[in-house]
Amino acid sequence: MANTKRESLFWGLIILVLGMLFLLRNFGLKINIWHLLGTYWPLILVYIGVKNVYLYLRKNRE
Repeated sequence: MANTKRESLFWGLIILVLGMLFLLRNFGLKINIWHLLGTYWPLILVYIGVKNVYLYLRKNRE
């Protein structure tokens, strides 16, 4: 259950940051959102991979 809450928090923060970037762009701040997403999208994959390895090792340790 705690893992579901943590994952939910992670995706909630990702959506919040994306929404803030789009909002700032609407207010005239020159942010290239697609460049940012194109540059940093691998961080999401790294997070998912590290999380899965951690959960696997924790499960096998018990």
